[in-house]
Amino acid sequence: MIKSFIQNLFILSLVLLCLTFCTKKAFKNIKVKGRLIHFFTKQPLSSDVFIVSDNNFSGRSKSIDIGSDATSSEGYFSIKGRASKQNSYYLNIPDESEMRKIDLKEGQTNDLGEIYSGSHVFFCRVTLIPDSGKCLQFYGNSILNFPAGTQTTFVYSIVKHWNDPVLSFPVSYITFNCNNNPASKLIYSTGLPISGTDTLHYTIRY
Repeated sequence: MIKSFIQNLFILSLVLLCLTFCTKKAFKNIKVKGRLIHFFTKQPLSSDVFIVSDNNFSGRSKSIDIGSDATSSEGYFSIKGRASKQNSYYLNIPDESEMRKIDLKEGQTNDLGEIYSGSHVFFCRVTLIPDSGKCLQFYGNSILNFPAGTQTTFVYSIVKHWNDPVLSFPVSYITFNCNNNPASKLIYSTGLPISGTDTLHYTIRY
């Protein structure tokens, strides 16, 4: 009987020890603060911000909410929640297609600083001036075909997101003899630097 009591006591000690270490992390807190701003205009953004966790991250449906906050009028947010046992954290901004992996330390305030987000539509006004008798095919929001002698102006747009690696406005077109001789095709492609929100201008002489 004494032997059985000792065995039960030993098992109980192991269970209590496991519960102590296994649950200790769950009662730690995660504190996160930062400021959400537009990547181009540098203006504060209004949005909900979530901190989520998942041990084997495979998409939004698998995420576990740690905490959330709505940004202030100046874009600031502050989130507090219980730490994840997996120590794997992501920043979830609903308007973004993917979550961002972030490194957080438990038991202290993690300042993420300024976080760039958002998207912006840029416009370019293109002017065609014919001077060679060739045809032109322009690649914008759609493929535009212009016969020889066409003088016109049109506007097209692109959308840039916070994580686009290059902030430039693409211009691509080809000129060719109107008899569709493949050997006469000339391909032009360039990127216009974007430095403001004003409509860009580009002239093509063909």
